[in-house]
Amino acid sequence: MPRYIAEKLFTAPSTIVRLCQKIGFQGYNQFREAYLQEQVYLSKHFDHLDPNNPFDFQDKSMVIANKMGALYHEIIEDVLALLDHDHLQSAIRLLEEADFIYIFSLGVQLDIA
Repeated sequence: MPRYIAEKLFTAPSTIVRLCQKIGFQGYNQFREAYLQEQVYLSKHFDHLDPNNPFDFQDKSMVIANKMGALYHEIIEDVLALLDHDHLQSAIRLLEEADFIYIFSLGVQLDIA
């Protein structure tokens, strides 16, 4: 399969493998497995909305508001499903032990920061 992708991208198969390694995978096969798992995950979440393009041009304001609510609901469920107790406790401990904590924000999230 790296050959097929390399052919479509006008590059060498070894470049595809090196790219996979550069982004943290052992090789193309490990990348492909992670990609397929992500596709399965995405097909099970965001059932009625495309998170990359949730709105249509003709959507009315209440439709947009409902889609935003559904999207945020999906995101919160997703985060909670991925949350691991031990990692969370480790992060809390690091924050408690830190001498300084810098928080950067811009736009509407500035007040939250």
